[in-house]
Amino acid sequence: MAGALEAIADATPAPPARWRSAGAIIGGCLLLAAVSLWFIAGANIRIVLILAVSGAAYGIVRGAIYAWHHESWLIFALTLLILLLSTAVLDNPGARAAIHYGIAMLLCLPMIPRVLRSGILRQGGFRLYTLYFLWGLFTISYSLAPVFSVSRLADSIMMFTAIACCVSQVDDETRALKLVWRAMLGAAVIVALVVVFGLFGPHSLNWLSPEDTIDPAILQEMRQLGLQVGGIERFRGILNGPNDVGVLLLLTVGPALVCWRSADRRNKWLLAALIAGSLGACAAADSRSPMIGLTVGAILYCIWRYRAKSMLAIGAGLALAIAAAFLMGHQFSAYVDRGNVTTLTGRTDMWQFVIGAISRHPIRGYGYEVGGAILDSPYFPLWWGPWDQGPHSSLHDGYLNHAVGVGIPATLFWLFIMLRPWFSIFRLPGDPWRLKSMFFLIAIPLLILNLTEAAVGDCIEASGFLFGVVWALAERHRLLNLEAEAARTRQALATTSRPMAALVG
Repeated sequence: MAGALEAIADATPAPPARWRSAGAIIGGCLLLAAVSLWFIAGANIRIVLILAVSGAAYGIVRGAIYAWHHESWLIFALTLLILLLSTAVLDNPGARAAIHYGIAMLLCLPMIPRVLRSGILRQGGFRLYTLYFLWGLFTISYSLAPVFSVSRLADSIMMFTAIACCVSQVDDETRALKLVWRAMLGAAVIVALVVVFGLFGPHSLNWLSPEDTIDPAILQEMRQLGLQVGGIERFRGILNGPNDVGVLLLLTVGPALVCWRSADRRNKWLLAALIAGSLGACAAADSRSPMIGLTVGAILYCIWRYRAKSMLAIGAGLALAIAAAFLMGHQFSAYVDRGNVTTLTGRTDMWQFVIGAISRHPIRGYGYEVGGAILDSPYFPLWWGPWDQGPHSSLHDGYLNHAVGVGIPATLFWLFIMLRPWFSIFRLPGDPWRLKSMFFLIAIPLLILNLTEAAVGDCIEASGFLFGVVWALAERHRLLNLEAEAARTRQALATTSRPMAALVG
């Protein structure tokens, strides 16, 4: 099937006008999103369905053809696909899964022969990641939810294949930044929709009250017991929840800052607007973990780049934060304690149960990506919250989620794969391919978010996909650097005498 799709891709003529084709992709996606929003507003369903199917078919076909011939746009298409399907527009899980896997197969399967010919899957971390996927395939044999494990593993492999195919063509900073720019552009489309719909959409759909997060039956029981639901209204826009708005912040602000220096004046204005829109939406959503992650990454970036000069700016920012907290007084402490902060909104209670489950199967785990299934146990202590969704339930910690699914040894192996290229990058002078900037402004915020959300998966979800892109760029640079060092060594040995070469080599 992949070979047939690739033959179609090779036989399809490339669009003659680059920006016209790119505009067609973006226009088709925007048309689909606009029609979907119209559907939310209550338009005539027959007209909406006709327009939605027409716009979707046009955007998908044109996008697939363009991505087949311009692989860097594959990153844009997949990022936009993941984010569009994470909106509240399509609330049917079956239809969402069918659309996601159908379009992902259309975009990714033709890349399989290309990535195999490139040989990148036989090199370094890409080969190790392939071995990790093989272990994930083995865990399906005893998975608590085999069908779910198969679907998630297939999704991860397709996304990983697409990333590897795109990265295999990267050999300089320009191409590396192009991939980051494409990922940011896909997220920027959603930011624009979130901001526009937030300004002009109905309040009931844009904002999430504390009662909306609790099952109606449980809410009724709490009212009978005289219990009140604490919290504040949080902005979610067209997305499923406020935390998704926070993730959108990390998908845009970090890449925008990385690409800032290479942008011209007009694009810098657009990047500034994108950063402002993302920060405003995240502040309205009151998503704290992404803000903390981005702040920590930005501080470390300033310390690395500006050394002692950054301490003055960091000190001034800290003083302003303390002054603002002092002026807010009781309101600040009430805000910090929002949502039972001592247990991270119930996370620590849930994590204790998860750690106990891991200790019972530390080596093999419970099956690839089925961490949420262990919460169906009758011994699970929490009776409130979204813990009854089977494998779809979130453990709110990506590291524990890996350990539950594939076991502790495989999780440590995964961490080694993810972190090794970054250690290699920081041994080099300068900032090759802006990878050190990507580490501070993209990788670190996502790794911090992964402590409270399952944000860094195996190239799945929008945050995991972006992390996979920057990791693949770092690993690609590490491999090219090793090849360059080996070439220099061979050249040096060729100019030495044979006895000395034998002694050295």
